[in-house]
Amino acid sequence: FLYLLICVLQQPSLAIQAPIINIDNPCQGICEYNKENYCIGCKRYINEIFNWYDYTDEQVAAINEELKTRKVEGYFFDEV
Repeated sequence: FLYLLICVLQQPSLAIQAPIINIDNPCQGICEYNKENYCIGCKRYINEIFNWYDYTDEQVAAINEELKTRKVEGYFFDEV
């Protein structure tokens, strides 16, 4: 293990890079879909969820902004 650590420190390109985590992910961990395929936890359409990590920062920001006013039937956090 020590030998591997020394090699990585000397050759940073050998280091295993952690995946980039999108900190702007609106997921609430509820992950249930209504009949229109919108998540009732985060209000994203199913395709937005599947493609989330392929979006640019600008696309993520635009979706997050739109989610603030998006109406989703059965939204978990709507007041009853």
